[in-house]
Amino acid sequence: MTSAKYARRRARIVACASVSAKCIEVSFRQAQVKPDVAASRCSVPVGALSRQCRFRSVGSRDDRSVRRRQTPRSRGPRWGPLRRRRPTTVHAQQLDLDAFGGVEAEPPRVARYAVNEAMIRNWVEAVDDRNPVYVDADAARATGREGIICPPAMISTWVMNGYRRWREVQALREAGQREDFAYSRLMSLLDEAGFTSVVATDVSQRYLRELRPGDRITCFFTIDSVSPLKQTALGPGHFVTLSKRYVDGDGVPVAEEDFRLLRFRPANKDG
Repeated sequence: MTSAKYARRRARIVACASVSAKCIEVSFRQAQVKPDVAASRCSVPVGALSRQCRFRSVGSRDDRSVRRRQTPRSRGPRWGPLRRRRPTTVHAQQLDLDAFGGVEAEPPRVARYAVNEAMIRNWVEAVDDRNPVYVDADAARATGREGIICPPAMISTWVMNGYRRWREVQALREAGQREDFAYSRLMSLLDEAGFTSVVATDVSQRYLRELRPGDRITCFFTIDSVSPLKQTALGPGHFVTLSKRYVDGDGVPVAEEDFRLLRFRPANKDG
């Protein structure tokens, strides 16, 4: 080893020893222990102390800021332990809506138009249903049917009131008025309590016979149930379940449906 390299190595060792001695001296003052006791507890070689001088020491509360600077950062998660989310406060007002369960929702709806081929074709083109029995009479007869049939899922469209009726209902809501049937009273009561937003959540249908052009549908609505106040991701609200029974012109049942919606108060408007 040349004299220059030996000198540089000796200088590094002296520098490390000096830094280590200063670290030990600081730790002595922080720990407030006798030097001989602290030295007896320190069994790390001098050459390694320069790399481990940032160790924890037991001291007073005033030394925490010093120890924090001398302690290396943990390699664990930076965000710390998960905090338990506080329960969301539900609106204090509890509505008694049990009286609406099982009552007729509104007068029966009679389809404005009989089942017809034009509306069937518009429907299947809108949903891209390529089943030929809905538009091709020959294909339908080849399956043993008398002619084309109506897509079963189309059942509710025949009794929809249309946008003019929808605008009339919205105008009544804005004026704070209600119509003289149970469903309108229920919706008005929910509006007054602040549950003014609505979203359909699910629907299930059971088909009892196929519809053919010429059938005229009537639907009977019943309020099956209204849930207690629920806390949802959209906000607090009530689930309303409607039971619908569809019959043809002779009163023969053709389909049944359970339709559920949520009337809710948006979360950002709660309070």
